[in-house]
Amino acid sequence: KQTLAIQLGMYLIATNTYIYGMFSGFIRNFKENTPPEEITVGLLSRAQAELGLRLYPRSQENFSARRHNAAFLLQGLAQVKGIRLPKIPPDVDPVFNRLPILFEDVERLKLKQKDLWNTGFETSRMYLAPLGQMFDLGTELGDLPNAKYVAEHLLTLPVYPALKEKQLQKILEVIRR
Repeated sequence: KQTLAIQLGMYLIATNTYIYGMFSGFIRNFKENTPPEEITVGLLSRAQAELGLRLYPRSQENFSARRHNAAFLLQGLAQVKGIRLPKIPPDVDPVFNRLPILFEDVERLKLKQKDLWNTGFETSRMYLAPLGQMFDLGTELGDLPNAKYVAEHLLTLPVYPALKEKQLQKILEVIRR
């Protein structure tokens, strides 16, 4: 129980944008940035299972908040020149882990990512190379030009449920300027 309480406390600290932002430079050093050599499947620890069971009843509420935050950002970015946004068909109800956007200019992408990090918002490039280059999928370097473009131009924005409208506005402000 004490371990679960510590893990929950760390989760609350990690999801606080301002606290996370203060330590983001340090935290960045511990993130994986290469594909895994192998993927192993294992059982959840007791603490992970308990946390999952406690969070599950709120999952639909969390999914709805993620959709709301993504829709807010999509609407706010709709008129921004130089970025491409996902087109979501009306009969699709996605659950966003992050909001993917494509920058036409890679240098602008890098600048905006740095500005967002410095403002306390973690963004991700997700794929620094097409999956066919990261793993042996039997494709040649030039086989998938669109995958290469996406890998080079993709930036994903946070949409987690704890984000407030003021924080979403700040993300929009950083990208718009």
